[in-house]
This record gives sequence, structure tokens and C-alpha cells, in this order.
Amino acid sequence: MKGQFKIQQMAFMLIAVIVFFMFVLLFFLIFQGSGMRETAEKLRMDKAEGIAQAIADTPEFTCGTNCIDTDRVMVLLNRTSYYQSQFWSVTKIKIAEMYPRDGDVTCNLENYPNCDYYNVYDLNKPGSSVESYVSLCRREKKDTGIHNVCRLGKIIVGFENA
Repeated sequence: MKGQFKIQQMAFMLIAVIVFFMFVLLFFLIFQGSGMRETAEKLRMDKAEGIAQAIADTPEFTCGTNCIDTDRVMVLLNRTSYYQSQFWSVTKIKIAEMYPRDGDVTCNLENYPNCDYYNVYDLNKPGSSVESYVSLCRREKKDTGIHNVCRLGKIIVGFENA
């Protein structure tokens, strides 16, 4: 009888130890899962910021490092099929002049260069966006020749949420 009682006692202890380790494993997996979501979101935002900077440095837009040629942007306004083929994960490209700022005027061929926002590409899909500061330059003819006129701006790139 005493031997049988010891076997039952050991069986209950083994079950208790197994249940304890199952709870420890469960809590570990829950904490790891929440950390993975945060890491995935951070990686997605880092990728988005990299794509925003890469778009600013594409030959279609660039006039140098971290510089966007607004004359080229005006030529490429509203070419939706082109952007869908080039930047498949992007849902919006918007360029905004930050300083000096005249108002909230959207750029088109009639009011360029006296405007503030270039709505380059927009699929009107919900999602998040990232910004990257750039120089916005254009060529301007003056009495002494053709000069670059630059302003501070930012490129805003939108993405669908994963």
C-alpha cells in the first residue's frame, strides 16, 4: 500500500511539473509573439523610409543627392500606370514644399511654380505613410542666366498596411 501511494504521489508531481512547464512555455510564446509584431512593424517602417528615400533619388525625380527636380515632377504628374509598374508597393507619392511656404496650393501646369503641393501619385487607399526631407529645386531664367532655385521640402510616400 505504501509503495502504491508513493507511485501515485510521484505521478501527481510529474503531472504538476509538466503543467508548470506548459504555463512557462505559454507565457514565453505570448511575450515572443508581441515582440515579433513590434519588430515586424519596425522593419516595415524602416523599409518604407528606405523606399521613400530611394524614390527621391530615382532618375525620374533627382537633381542630386536628396534633391528633387520639380520641373521633372511636373512632367510626371498623374502618370498612374507608370508608377504602378515602377513602385508596386506604394499607394501615394506626395511632395510638399516646407519653406518658404505660400499657402496650400496644389501644383498643376497653370500655377507652377507658385504652388506648395505636388500630388504625384495617389490610389486613394487607406494605409500609413512616411516622410523624408529633401531639397526641391527647379531651373529659373534670370538676367544673368539660368540658375537653380531650391526650397526645403519633404516627400510623403504612402503604403498599404500589412
